[in-house]
Amino acid sequence: RRVHGEAHNPQIHNLLRGRCHGSLIFDKVSKPVKFLAVNESIPPNQVYYLMTEYWGMNPPKSIISVTGSAAPLTDVSDMDVLHSYLVGIMKLAAKNGAWVFTGGTHSGVMEAVGEAAVSDNRAPLVGVAVFGKMRHNDKLKPAEGEAVYYSIKGKPPAGLSQLNPNSSHILLVEGDRWGDEVEFRNHLEQLFSHLPQILLVVGGGPVTTNVILLKVREKIPILIVGFA
Repeated sequence: RRVHGEAHNPQIHNLLRGRCHGSLIFDKVSKPVKFLAVNESIPPNQVYYLMTEYWGMNPPKSIISVTGSAAPLTDVSDMDVLHSYLVGIMKLAAKNGAWVFTGGTHSGVMEAVGEAAVSDNRAPLVGVAVFGKMRHNDKLKPAEGEAVYYSIKGKPPAGLSQLNPNSSHILLVEGDRWGDEVEFRNHLEQLFSHLPQILLVVGGGPVTTNVILLKVREKIPILIVGFA
């Protein structure tokens, strides 16, 4: 029997002890976004346990992993076409019980996926982001189960990004460099190697290339989306 909540489950309480977690409250977003800080001290299988037992997520039936450009998608000539394509992907994800993983930021392809995911009947959209590169990370670190207001008004400071308000759940990976989250995210996704998986790529740079190489080694199907 799944138990939601820390107080009723000693294992959940122990896993969360001293660990930053809670809910993010965004402007004009009706549902809070649950977040959890993770590092090498907590194995991916225990993170999955928290996702299902503490957050109450239904186990996935398939995995869609999205990677690509974090910069504005200025090279995409028709954003309406890309949006329609991503809306279709998200509808298929919801229909087939998939979890969708992204980089969790409010920029580039992650922002586009978030906008496509807005629906009453939606698949879980799990953002996996680098904690030290996120705007307002100082406000999140003291949180131990509390709701935290998170503003995305204006541009973030140079070198930082901000979290995507359309994610359903966010994992904040300890680190201060772009790409510090890749290994943890890949290990988490490897838990589902027995399930159908696909990597969706839209643009990107060196970090995206590293992700693609990891998936090639694991023989995960890769779909590269290009728009002329």
